[in-house]
Amino acid sequence: MIEGVLKLTTSTEDGREQIVGVAYPSDFIGRPFGQTSKASVVALTDARVCVFSRNDFDRFARSHPGLEHKLLERTLAELDRTRSWMMLLGRKTAPEKIATFLLEMSERLAETGCTPITRGPATRFTLPFRGSRWPMCWA
Repeated sequence: MIEGVLKLTTSTEDGREQIVGVAYPSDFIGRPFGQTSKASVVALTDARVCVFSRNDFDRFARSHPGLEHKLLERTLAELDRTRSWMMLLGRKTAPEKIATFLLEMSERLAETGCTPITRGPATRFTLPFRGSRWPMCWA
């Protein structure tokens, strides 16, 4: 993902949508090495993505161990975020869910590029959801 914000969703049997993740610039979307994902991806903002064929990407990654290592690091970070998301959805109150989501978003929007950033969370950002065109400010 180059720029923008995407949501990853799945649908319940009765047609309800469940957001299972949010993707930000420099995130990797998709499942290399053979599997497809059951999640749908929807752009919440204008977005630019770079698309690779699965076979070409798999071949390139296997011949570049540093890339495979970086993908493993990112996968483990995503696993940690997923575990936090489960806690958010399963155990927190509505105000706690909103606060946690906004704090995570401010941290993720501060991260750009392929290397960790040492600066703090974003202090100002626009919520990328329908009907939310006002900026959210953090002091």
